[in-house]
Amino acid sequence: MKLRQYQLTLLLLATSVFSFAKADIAVVVNPVNPVRALDSATVQRIFSGTLRTFPSTGMAATALDQPQSAEIYATFYKKLLNSTPEKMNRRRAAFLFSGQGVIPLTGESDDEIKALIAKKPSAIGYINASSVDRTVVVVYRIAE
Repeated sequence: MKLRQYQLTLLLLATSVFSFAKADIAVVVNPVNPVRALDSATVQRIFSGTLRTFPSTGMAATALDQPQSAEIYATFYKKLLNSTPEKMNRRRAAFLFSGQGVIPLTGESDDEIKALIAKKPSAIGYINASSVDRTVVVVYRIAE
């Protein structure tokens, strides 16, 4: 009986650790930005480089990426655009060379993305939801 309880306890612990390791991704903007919510199509267009302004505001939208080597980068584009980092590179190169799109700036971490957003009210980036604080406003959320 004790062995079964021990196994159950270990299973519950492993499950809770696994669920804790997964985190939602928050798409965030500067608090002075008037945008408070975006739909997935708009976020897709901003981060694919085909939309350069926030809807209904006319304010420029400057996308900020995490490093391509970061797990959050791959997860973000997989969930948002069903794309891999390699496909995103090809897509962005095509947009850049055609003059139709822009490539996002890159921050090295959640903290750097938040710092860049603090300096540039038109910036929009994505971070782990656990990193959200009062320096940013969540406008879209991707469930892990």
